[in-house]
Amino acid sequence: MAELLYDLHPVTHFTIDALGAPGRRTFLLQAADEERVVTLVIEKEQALALAGAIQELLIHVAEQYPERTIPQEPPALDLSLREPLDPSFRAGELGLGYDEHEDMLVLIARAVAEEGREDEAPMVRFWLSRPRGRAACLHALAVVAAGRPLCPLCGEPMDPQGHWCPRGNGHGKRGIDA
Repeated sequence: MAELLYDLHPVTHFTIDALGAPGRRTFLLQAADEERVVTLVIEKEQALALAGAIQELLIHVAEQYPERTIPQEPPALDLSLREPLDPSFRAGELGLGYDEHEDMLVLIARAVAEEGREDEAPMVRFWLSRPRGRAACLHALAVVAAGRPLCPLCGEPMDPQGHWCPRGNGHGKRGIDA
């Protein structure tokens, strides 16, 4: 059985952010309550997928429970990363749900596990309000978009030094300014 390392109910801080220069960033998911800060390493694709899942879940909840409205504009929250930044683990699986009785989003993150030992991987559970989820979702989308620009020919990320574009027919590097 998986060990539940942390059950933050409710979180007082929740963000999805990145550290480092574009192309070398480390993406982090972070939640805190009154007692502790929990930081997890995630992949850029997980950050994008989680933001999309939060958006979809919020739409579904609004349709299912029209009486439970939330402001269209997310609250002004501090979405920066907090110390300590020591990750508890690298997240392998992320699950998102909604608790209708508490009107809260519930995020479960499970650590990357060794093959055959998935049931033993530690996990965390974060309970967050819908406005906090919406704010973190919008922040995550902005963080992901702030990465390296995409090549207009092949769609691959370009470093400041450029990249070898497969659609360039061997005619050299394609740079950001090209």
